[in-house]
Amino acid sequence: MTRGTEQRATTRGAVPEPDVVTIILGQLGTPTLRSLERALSDDRVRILASDLQGAELVRAVRQELPQVVILDERVAHSLLLRLKGRQRATGLLVVANKPSYLFGTMLLAAGATCVARRASSAEILAAVLNASRGQPIYIAGNGGQRVEWQAWSKVRQLTPREREVFDLLRHRESDGQIALRLEIRPETVRKHTARILRKLEVRSKRDLARW
Repeated sequence: MTRGTEQRATTRGAVPEPDVVTIILGQLGTPTLRSLERALSDDRVRILASDLQGAELVRAVRQELPQVVILDERVAHSLLLRLKGRQRATGLLVVANKPSYLFGTMLLAAGATCVARRASSAEILAAVLNASRGQPIYIAGNGGQRVEWQAWSKVRQLTPREREVFDLLRHRESDGQIALRLEIRPETVRKHTARILRKLEVRSKRDLARW
């Protein structure tokens, strides 16, 4: 009996301990798979099956009802939708090579967690736990940028123009630079900035750099 089969045999039909997060790993490639298995060798998680793809993965999710499914960034969008639609209680976590802010927040908007391959074991575990609680998070890895769902939901309140200003403020551009880029007056930039700070509940423009 293989390790993966043994794990499924011991957990199928049984109710897992309240503090144990059950996981299924999709086809991620051997290096990533081994790295994840090391990162997830924690009492708080249990891997039910690994290295699955396509119909086999969907079937395993339906049968095992894991709390989290971990997928590669190259997974087909249609598969993401199938998994999300089939078992809404299952959190989705996408492992990406160098996930940009745009890529990570797009997954957040879709209700999925995103973590970089280079992320530390602690960051990967944190991402898994967040996904299991229905609280998606984007982690760029190595102590870099991270955005939680609660924060991203606030960003979604911004108007299209406010979001443009917000993106430029995150990159520490001045009011004058933003005004030139967007072809608006510096006074208008400052008005947008005040509304952005209020909606995001932050004190200063400096705080926007960590979003």
